[in-house]
Amino acid sequence: MSGIIADNIGLNSGSIVAATVSGGKINQIEQATYTTAETTTSSTYTASGGLSDSITPSLTSSKVLITMSLCCGDAVQLALSAIYRDIGGAGYSAVSSDWRSFETNVTPFGTMSYIMFLDSPNTTSACTYKHYFKASSGTAGFQKNSGTSTITLMEILA
Repeated sequence: MSGIIADNIGLNSGSIVAATVSGGKINQIEQATYTTAETTTSSTYTASGGLSDSITPSLTSSKVLITMSLCCGDAVQLALSAIYRDIGGAGYSAVSSDWRSFETNVTPFGTMSYIMFLDSPNTTSACTYKHYFKASSGTAGFQKNSGTSTITLMEILA
């Protein structure tokens, strides 16, 4: 029954009326990992060195589901995270912001913070998504020692 939803079930007659599903299917998945510790004292968003990946949507109507898992670092202040997007080399701009990643003076190393965002890039050009972060004050960071952060991109056909 792949691609079919039971739309109407006649309880007395036992009949099923089915409709085919259009859209909502995952067309492709990209994933990258990052293991380098980073800190920042910036109060404005700064690109992390390598937590990024690219995907090229097959349709302009496609959505891109971005998920990031961030490994807690060893700095001492609240880190805020954002997802930035670059379409075809035009430059990065924020598509989401101000996720409370972790408060590293409270959160033990090894704890993961998760970000999920559904983007509508409206293009069939290559889209690169990158992690940016900033400190609420003092020094904030993510990653430490052998921790691994990941970014996963999924094209959802709309």
